[in-house]
Amino acid sequence: SNNSIIINQNATGTGAGSSGIVFYSSYWANNNIIKDCMQVSGVTNDVLVPTSTNVNNTFINCSYNLSRESVSGAGNYLVRKWYYRAYVNDSSGTAVSNANVSAYNVSGATEFTGLFTNSTGWTNITTITEYVNTGGTRSYYNNYSLNAIYSSSIASKSYNVTAVNGTGGVNNNLNDIIAFNSVLSSCGTLSSANTIYTLTGNVTSNGTCFNVTANNVTLDCSGYAI
Repeated sequence: SNNSIIINQNATGTGAGSSGIVFYSSYWANNNIIKDCMQVSGVTNDVLVPTSTNVNNTFINCSYNLSRESVSGAGNYLVRKWYYRAYVNDSSGTAVSNANVSAYNVSGATEFTGLFTNSTGWTNITTITEYVNTGGTRSYYNNYSLNAIYSSSIASKSYNVTAVNGTGGVNNNLNDIIAFNSVLSSCGTLSSANTIYTLTGNVTSNGTCFNVTANNVTLDCSGYAI
């Protein structure tokens, strides 16, 4: 089958030599999406891609035993992806809306861009690639460079999908936090040299609002009042 989508499946092989999901060798199986798996397991293989032409089959949000993933044939490949969502906040922990979140894989290729935060600081859910298995060799896309851009301020971080896609990971692909140390929603001390600070709204203070303690600091008020 080509160009099919399979959702919420329980694919369990119980007999000797069985697999949970097989891209059957008698037919071409290309450009299929398998997502939100409930169970994928077999006795010999959880996922089997045999030697016939089977390319661009993508698993999204599917857990199975990696040691029982088998891809044969030099040109055959499958793609493993997970859901991703970011929360962006400023130096005081306040949500930043309309920040543009982008991801670039270890090769510098764009995974996604134009993923904007809403008024609560959250982006919509998208997908992020963990690896591509071509003929039995996995090419991991980690580590990603994640950037959030708001006005003239940029927040960056390194992101490892493999470290967070399973139970007990250090982060969660649906709850990744990107913090702007230079985006301000309140008064405070501007203490980082060579930094552009950006206001996200009007600010008030009974005394001094901003105390600049470093050199080469820029405060971009973005049209807001102090």
